[in-house]
Amino acid sequence: MRDSSHAVETDELTSRPGSNVMAGAPDRGRRELEAVQALAPLIAAHRKAFDRERRLPDAVFAALADAGLFRLWLPQALGGPELCPFAFARVVEAASAVDGSVGWLVGNGAGMSRIGGYLDQSVVREWYADPRAFVASATGAVGTATAVAGGYRLSGRWPFGSGAHHATRFMALASVKPDDPASPLLCCYPGREDVTILDNWHVSGLRGTGSCDFEVRDIFVLAAHVHPFLGLQPTQPGLLYRMPPSSVFAWSICGVPLGIASGAITSFAELAKGRAGSRAALREREIVQATVGRTRAMLRAARTFLIDAMTELMAATSIGGQRLVQARADIRLANAHAAETATSVTDAGCQRRRRRHLRDLRPRARGQRCTRSGEAYRDESEQLHHRRPAGARARSRHREVLKMSRPATELPMSVICRPARPADLEFADALVVASINDLTERHGFGPMAASSPPKFQLFSMKDDPDGLWVAEENGRILGFAWSWVCGDMWFLAQLFVSPDQQGRNIGNELIKRTIAHAEKSGASNRVLITFSFNTVSQGLYIRHGLLPRFPIYSVGASREQLLAHLHGPRYAIAPLALEAATLRRLAQADERILGVSREKHHRYLISGGAATGFSLHDGNDWIGYAYVDAGGHIGPLAVTEPHTMAPALRTALYLAAESGASRISAFLPGTGKAALDTAMTLGMRIKCPMLLMSSREFGDWAQYLPRNPGFM
Repeated sequence: MRDSSHAVETDELTSRPGSNVMAGAPDRGRRELEAVQALAPLIAAHRKAFDRERRLPDAVFAALADAGLFRLWLPQALGGPELCPFAFARVVEAASAVDGSVGWLVGNGAGMSRIGGYLDQSVVREWYADPRAFVASATGAVGTATAVAGGYRLSGRWPFGSGAHHATRFMALASVKPDDPASPLLCCYPGREDVTILDNWHVSGLRGTGSCDFEVRDIFVLAAHVHPFLGLQPTQPGLLYRMPPSSVFAWSICGVPLGIASGAITSFAELAKGRAGSRAALREREIVQATVGRTRAMLRAARTFLIDAMTELMAATSIGGQRLVQARADIRLANAHAAETATSVTDAGCQRRRRRHLRDLRPRARGQRCTRSGEAYRDESEQLHHRRPAGARARSRHREVLKMSRPATELPMSVICRPARPADLEFADALVVASINDLTERHGFGPMAASSPPKFQLFSMKDDPDGLWVAEENGRILGFAWSWVCGDMWFLAQLFVSPDQQGRNIGNELIKRTIAHAEKSGASNRVLITFSFNTVSQGLYIRHGLLPRFPIYSVGASREQLLAHLHGPRYAIAPLALEAATLRRLAQADERILGVSREKHHRYLISGGAATGFSLHDGNDWIGYAYVDAGGHIGPLAVTEPHTMAPALRTALYLAAESGASRISAFLPGTGKAALDTAMTLGMRIKCPMLLMSSREFGDWAQYLPRNPGFM
């Protein structure tokens, strides 16, 4: 029987990073493999900067580029190595074993060098004349490409541009008709000088990839710098360029999770050796030996499946037909299996680590986060042959990748904060209702909130998706934050944490995301409305620079009671129409009263958002506007002069009563004497006190009634 004391120490496959990479074509890629190992000390020396800078340091990127690691699939006819798929994967896995972010960028950058097999040779020679050429690709959104003489006018924003800070070119998906799923996709390649990089890569897994969003606005792209996403016609003879592009694209990163898992096993094996003179090294424990052996076998099996699947794909490419269809399905299955296996391997090692209370397995934990990120990216890459919808739908699909990359916060590791998706909003609404009712019941006001379709939330998401965030743990939404911006004003519409999850720092982390939304928009005034008895939240808001300004009262009365007292003058009315002149007048009124235009919110309400709008008139004079919903609620309401508030409110109350609703309600600012006097005289009662907080004073609140704490 083998001496168990050497089971880990002498195991070649777990003692050398990158030694257990894919078999096949042993001489191809040898120079690149040697370069990876030679660069390992440099990468280790700069690793802290990966996390600090959220990108590769310039010295590391330059060394990788100078070693030729970003042009592995550049055609030999154009001066590249044109590695076979097996040699390519060996290099990517070896780089990933050294560091996941490095491997990810090698796989992406080198994978994009395959464009040399499709574009005109003169174009490729020009681009790759730069020894540090790097093409950052993004397929998470579809931009607009308008055909013009000689090329296209390109506009759009794309997420996950890995390596964007060092890219010399960018590949962006676009379409002449981005909202039409049948419109063919184009791959457009703008130069670095035409691209704006948005520094929004705040994650933990694969943090050093610098996978920021990027955007272009109405730039010209030469026709020679554009090719179709599907149906490519190769300009080079190699088999690599004749294989299905989407299958090859996914292969370019299949080695990343395997390499991360391999490197994690190596870290575990080194730690298992124990200290010199230790009486109980982990390597001597049978359970440790079994774990290492099992994970080795899992990785080798995953590699074998990949090699078999790629071998068949290469053979089927020349035959076509049903055999090629099956081969493409098998290569996707092998990619998925490899990524999931790698995740299981790192998870198994981390669980073993926690049981034994090892003092320092940070490389292992880092590998676990990066493997999960790599698996999520793999899922995304395998869907590239499907059409990406435009706008928020595409962004929401790609933001699922962030679920696998825990944001760098003080939250528990199991909780992530991520941008909200449309599918989240119904769950978020249920959470908000439960949180409000828990709060109001605890303070003696009884339940006050009821569920409703999240129409305004959806409108805000389409208008500016950066303002909506959720906190999530194991698929359950624990918290929700929502803010919107109009001009110079940022408004926090909702910030709620599930009652059973409070005290876990979730609220503080969510408000950081929404404050970042304010900073990004450039809004200087920050505003919200909260419950006056919610002193804990007020303390949180004060720490972020919002101070209490004045109370806002939720008031209400039954329809019968109101009609019994509703007497006095009122104004003539006319329905608000979705016309330019009307919207301009409403926007001008808001600017005079609140200091900001809310034209987009009037568009939302008038077009069927939730209420019916009316212009208020005194003869030929335009007095203001009022909105009334089917439930008898009034607001927003605005008047051009303070002395017109009382008859304007009476007019709105008549309209609410005529709606047939059993109860009539409104929100009245505590500084609006005319509105308060009118409401109290008519028998309305205060239901709940609220509080407006802001970073500076603004508006004439004797002339304005907010709609609700989320709309203002």
